Amino acid sequence: MKQKISIIILLVFVTVSAFAIAANSQKGHKHGQGSVATKTETTAGGETSKSTVIYRCPMHHDVTSNKPGKCPKCGMTLQKEEMTTVYQCPRHHDVFSDKPGKCPKCNEELQKTMSPERFQGGKDT
Repeated sequence: MKQKISIIILLVFVTVSAFAIAANSQKGHKHGQGSVATKTETTAGGETSKSTVIYRCPMHHDVTSNKPGKCPKCGMTLQKEEMTTVYQCPRHHDVFSDKPGKCPKCNEELQKTMSPERFQGGKDT
C-alpha cells in the first residue's frame, strides 16, 4: 500500500514539474524579436531622422515582426507601421517634437523615443 502511494505521489510531482518547466520556457518568449528594418533620412537642415518599419497585429499589439506575415494568435495579417524618432515630454504625452528641446507646459527636457507615424498628431513644440 505504501509503495502505491509513493508511486502516485511521484507521478503527481513529475507531472506538476513538467507543466512548471513548460510554462517557464514560454514566459520569456517574445514575438517579433529580431532585426527590424531602419531607414535614415537627412533633412534640409542637416538633421537626421530615423524611421523603423515593423509589422503589428491589429488585434494583438504585443505581436510584432520585422517582416510581413500572419499573427500566430489569431491569423490576421500583420499591418505595416513606420516608427520615427521623436522627442516627447515624459509628463505631457501630447507634447512632442522632431528635435530635442523643453516642454512648453512644464519646461522639462523632452525625451527621445520611437513613435508610430500614425500617432504623431499631438502638439508639436
